[in-house]
Amino acid sequence: MSAAALVRCGCCGRPVPDNAYVCPGCASGLHEHLVRVTAGGLADELDTALARQTKLGGGGGGGGGRSDEQPLAFGYAASEAIWVLRSTLVGWVRALEGDAVRPIGPICRTACPHGSCRLIARRDVPADTLPDMAGWLAYRVETLRHLPEGPGAVDELVAAIVNAEAVVWPSGDHVYVGPCAGQLDGGAPCGADLYAPPGAAQVTCRACGATYRVHQRRQWLLEEAEDVLGTATEIARAVTNLGRPVTPERIRQWAHRGCLLARGRTARAPLYRVGDVLDLAAGVLPVPAGPACEQCAHASCRTIRERR
Repeated sequence: MSAAALVRCGCCGRPVPDNAYVCPGCASGLHEHLVRVTAGGLADELDTALARQTKLGGGGGGGGGRSDEQPLAFGYAASEAIWVLRSTLVGWVRALEGDAVRPIGPICRTACPHGSCRLIARRDVPADTLPDMAGWLAYRVETLRHLPEGPGAVDELVAAIVNAEAVVWPSGDHVYVGPCAGQLDGGAPCGADLYAPPGAAQVTCRACGATYRVHQRRQWLLEEAEDVLGTATEIARAVTNLGRPVTPERIRQWAHRGCLLARGRTARAPLYRVGDVLDLAAGVLPVPAGPACEQCAHASCRTIRERR
């Protein structure tokens, strides 16, 4: 085949040896991104955030009061990215539903976590969850690269995953300091997410031009989040990004020693109150609620007895 007749990748422009629409390198990159949704922990973070969408600033209703149980204020930054990722996964799953051919190969005889075994054992499309959809698409990357729509699929899926990762696991290039409280032309609330460069004293909203002091905005976020419930990982990431460094392991150790009480639970992990964690990080040791056994080995009961 002459150089002029070479088919080039619709994503990167490199020659494609098998006349597909996407080169093996770009297809491999898409596969790696999809696997990070399923096995890299991204799906867990996104599913938790989706289950408890932010209510801060979205009241609209006439009551005007704050909810007793509000998700992390930092969900402002994640909400749109999560919606985009879910919509993108759903869109490409639906586009490939008619081509839901099972992979070929042996499968485990007993129950297993292998996505390939599930796909071989059944022809139906995946459940409407981020891990199932991403895993289903990961096993069909080779199909995608041979479709005319393949380059668009690669670009959209990779962009959606990278965008979600940047929100859930910020790189540190910019600091999230909450939603803008200004007004757009015509008087409509702005609500745009505000990001400040590291070390910046002020941040200006690009949508409406309102200016804020970064320190005050970060303090506002912490105060708004005090009564919010979150997992150890969520709280550690959020308060560390706002200048109160703490690790998930330290939060779990506080809970193990009876200094921090779980206020709820998800299917995967206990939920703690952000304000309780902030108090402990500041050296304030609350007395756990009783009653306590008079003689036992429970860490919480021992702590209550010692502080009576």
